[in-house]
Amino acid sequence: MIRLFDLSMSAYIEKLKDPRWQKLRLEALSRDDWSCVKCGNNRDQLHVHHKKYHGDPWETPLEDMETLCKNCHNKTHTGRFKSRVNGKFIRGPIELKWMKRASKTRSSALCGMALWYQAGLERKLRFKVSPKKFRKLGIENKVRYTGLRILHDSGLITLEPQGRGKCPIVTLHYIQN
Repeated sequence: MIRLFDLSMSAYIEKLKDPRWQKLRLEALSRDDWSCVKCGNNRDQLHVHHKKYHGDPWETPLEDMETLCKNCHNKTHTGRFKSRVNGKFIRGPIELKWMKRASKTRSSALCGMALWYQAGLERKLRFKVSPKKFRKLGIENKVRYTGLRILHDSGLITLEPQGRGKCPIVTLHYIQN
């Protein structure tokens, strides 16, 4: 069973040393003419950015990667949840204040983290809830139902039922100050 914070930053860095990733990284850099696809910079440090993750770094298709300079790469991640907490590697588009508000109960906190995880994987704020992804994180059905209802009642998400026995579509809402 995978837990949200299982992958430490050092373990992720080790994966980036893998020859399969290095080969794919060089292919992406070459495809993009060794320049940032956003600003054209070819003098500063270049990063290969995963637009969407597919497991290990080398499992991501080339079309889901882009070459960015360090500055553009940092801008790409601005406004997203920070990528490390206590040295653990995490990703997703939900802000800390959203998670703080979602953490009123155990159910809503677990569901908030699962939704955040799924939104980060799908790179969308509106998506069909995946019970499989909740189970991967160790969240049971009863906790999922309770947590989704609490998050909906709190105004953090909108739930769109899709019919009996079907997964609802959820839309995550940003919190305005």
